[in-house]
Amino acid sequence: MTMDSASRKEKVPLTFFAVPHQIEQKALERIRVVTTVKSTDSNDFHLSMSSSESYPAAYETLYRGRPFTCATTGEVFDAVPPPVAVVIDLCALPQLQATRTISGTSVPIIAILPGPSSSFLRCFAPPALGGIGLGKSLDDEATRLGVSPDELGSKARYSPVITAP
Repeated sequence: MTMDSASRKEKVPLTFFAVPHQIEQKALERIRVVTTVKSTDSNDFHLSMSSSESYPAAYETLYRGRPFTCATTGEVFDAVPPPVAVVIDLCALPQLQATRTISGTSVPIIAILPGPSSSFLRCFAPPALGGIGLGKSLDDEATRLGVSPDELGSKARYSPVITAP
């Protein structure tokens, strides 16, 4: 690399775009933050259970295109078109099942795994990437025991695996 090409590279402008306040406000107007239960309980477990139990009715209201009432504020939101996708916590099996019961496979479900990716990588990445290679370890253990990885996995499960179409 010549000095001339190096100096040209240093002059490359970097442009960062900031969203103007008006556009940001317009975007925020499209987001509704609502609750499906009204509670004064501070016990996270109770709140989680109440929220899970209220999900099917709330989702059906949205799916059927009906007005939605926030349980906490009482504000009634106009109906919107049915969802085109649903993002659900990977551990929220009851919500996934309710979504499938109400909308079948017409609405795709995107499962997320909230939490640090470093933990996920540590468990499932190969040792070369800093993981403990859980998948390979399970395969090795299955081979040692003379069973398939699926058989080994089924022995470790406490409930049947449910597959969503």
